[in-house]
Amino acid sequence: MIHPDTGRITVARYLDADKHDRVILNVQARDLLRADLVNGGSNHTQVVILVEDHNDNSPRFPIDMVEITVSENQTVHEPFYIVHATDKDKRKAQDHGIPPRSTNMTLVIHVSDFNDNAPVFETTSYEAEVAENSPLMTAVLKVKARDADSRENGKVLYRITNGSSAFGIDEKTGMIYVNENIDREVQSVYSIVVTAQDQGEQFWQFPMDLFQPSLSSSVPVRIHITDVNDNAPSCNSVATMVVPLDSTPATTVGTVVITDRDSGLNGTVVYRSQQSHPLFVVKSNGDAQLRRPLTESDPTDVRLSVIASDQGTPRKSTVCHVQIRIGRGTSAVKIVEPFERNIRMPSSCQPGCFLRQLNATGVAKWQIQSNDISNHFSINDGKLSMTSHPQTPPPWSLSLILSDKEGRQKHLSIKVLESNSASSHFELDQATGDIYLVRKIRDLEGRQMSLHYSRIDALTSESEAKQIDFEVGSGSVDAPYFNEDVMRVTVAEDAVIGWCCPYSLTVFV
Repeated sequence: MIHPDTGRITVARYLDADKHDRVILNVQARDLLRADLVNGGSNHTQVVILVEDHNDNSPRFPIDMVEITVSENQTVHEPFYIVHATDKDKRKAQDHGIPPRSTNMTLVIHVSDFNDNAPVFETTSYEAEVAENSPLMTAVLKVKARDADSRENGKVLYRITNGSSAFGIDEKTGMIYVNENIDREVQSVYSIVVTAQDQGEQFWQFPMDLFQPSLSSSVPVRIHITDVNDNAPSCNSVATMVVPLDSTPATTVGTVVITDRDSGLNGTVVYRSQQSHPLFVVKSNGDAQLRRPLTESDPTDVRLSVIASDQGTPRKSTVCHVQIRIGRGTSAVKIVEPFERNIRMPSSCQPGCFLRQLNATGVAKWQIQSNDISNHFSINDGKLSMTSHPQTPPPWSLSLILSDKEGRQKHLSIKVLESNSASSHFELDQATGDIYLVRKIRDLEGRQMSLHYSRIDALTSESEAKQIDFEVGSGSVDAPYFNEDVMRVTVAEDAVIGWCCPYSLTVFV
């Protein structure tokens, strides 16, 4: 309002610059004493009043609480949400008024999982055993992998990615089970690979619309098939035996070899005659012996019935008929010397590994005489291999039967020994018993080395295990040597006695 006498303009009511920041007043000034003047003694003007904003409003958010989601792989220093606020004052939301005013909003940030972790198995490899002939769906082993991600990104499913169809796996629990009929005699060890895969590939990451692939990891699984006594001894390995006419009674004139495909006691065969025979008797190890001297009147062909029984529970037996022919002459088999009778198993020997090539001439058939560990080994054309690892510790004794084309046999006894660190330094002459050092012993001063060997009677095949301990003493096996063959040193002719040149000699031992 304006005072009529003084012209003073005052505020008549509340002003709000947030609504109207400018007021225009039309003001008339009139001379009441000189009404006869032009325009009645009055004049007009306009007064523009600018209303200055006062910081009387606080900033406001559209809503009091906002929930947003950000991925855990969000790039650092890049915005992922914009907060909007308004202020009725003539300032921006970031209030710089005096005094400053503010308001609050609750911002709830949910961190969403990104599939950045692959499943991890509890161990780097698995081993298990299952008996042959186990029913289908028999549980073998449960593998377990964990994924640090959440929800579907951390949900793990299992599958077999490499291996045999003989085994399957429950994709949710990781339980490996028997999927087909398994036979140890067909395959004794199975190696499969199990893969654990998360389910991250089913989801898209918004708002970036990026497809995140699933992640996986794999682990090897080795399954050993244990033996069940499901095979009886087989007569397929029985060969005709030739006995010289001049053979001595009560001595072994030949050996019956009957095999059983099972292992351990289930595959260990013992022998006995089905009926008493006037000429021959069969010992439990398969050795055939004469009861009395042979004469010209004895039959030249003899049929001997032998009962072969394994040692499983329950035992399985087979009756095999062995043809024995009375002949003249000795076996045509000749051993090629030196013939190594102590065979050392390689340190890295796995089932099926090759042990040694045995050399002999005139051999038509190679066989291993049955005993408690014979079915862990095989021989073919003189190549000796270990098909599986015996339960008993080495050394293992084997009796080889070498037959010529006439069926005349020659027996050899060998021993299979474990790998020996000392054997790489020493060599034993099997004929004389002399021990030789075959390589220099370095960096072993004060240590003890053991050499294991066997003393074998060539006539009775009886053996006695022996051990020699060596203690490595002090002393060098190498002559000392200089670091340089020639060294050149310059000395001034006026050098004083006792002057030391800046050179030194280095000797290595």
